[in-house]
Amino acid sequence: MTILLLTGPPAAGKTTIAAALAARVTDPLAVIEVDTLRHMIVEPHSAPWDGEEGHRQQLLGVRNACVLAQNFDATGFHVLIVDPITEESAVRYREELVLTIVRLLPNWAQTMIRSQTRDEPLGFRERELLYEQQKQLQAVDITLDNSSLEPNIVAGRLERLLTSTPPNPPPPPQAGYHALPNPLPPPSEGAPR
Repeated sequence: MTILLLTGPPAAGKTTIAAALAARVTDPLAVIEVDTLRHMIVEPHSAPWDGEEGHRQQLLGVRNACVLAQNFDATGFHVLIVDPITEESAVRYREELVLTIVRLLPNWAQTMIRSQTRDEPLGFRERELLYEQQKQLQAVDITLDNSSLEPNIVAGRLERLLTSTPPNPPPPPQAGYHALPNPLPPPSEGAPR
C-alpha cells in the first residue's frame, strides 16, 4: 500500500487535513499521529527541541511510527504519518519506509492567524523557529502552499497520491527495527474500515 508522511510547521493544518483525508478515503487507511506516540511518555516528557532527552524521544517517536506503518502496510492499509520532521528524522523514516513526504507550508501570516485558535503552549519565538525549520527542510518530495486552500481540497490531492502510487515493496530489514509478523490477512474489497 502507499505511505505518506505529512509534515509542516505548527498551525499548518496537518491534523485537520489528516481528518479530512480520513473522511473521504474509501480504501483502508491508518493515520499515525506521531505527537500522540511521543506523548505516551508521560514522565519525563520532553519536546523534540528540549535538549538531548527531547532529541532521544523524537527519534523514539520516529522508530515507533515506522514499526506501526510497516505493520499497517503489511496488512493492506494505506498509511498517513503526521509528524513535523527534521532532516535527521526524514533520513530515519527513509531508512525504514518507502514513502512520500508532503510538506504543508502556508505563509507565515496564515500560520499566525491559525495559531490564535490553537490551545498550544508555544511562544512566538518557538513558532518562528519551527516555521523556519520546516521552510528550510530539504527532505521533502512535495510542498503544498495551503495558505488559501480549504482542507478538503488538500485532502483530495493527498487522496490522489494515495490511490495513484503503486504499492510499496517491503523495505529492507534494518538493525533495531522489526515489523511484527503479519497477524491479519489484507482486507477484502469493500471491507469496512
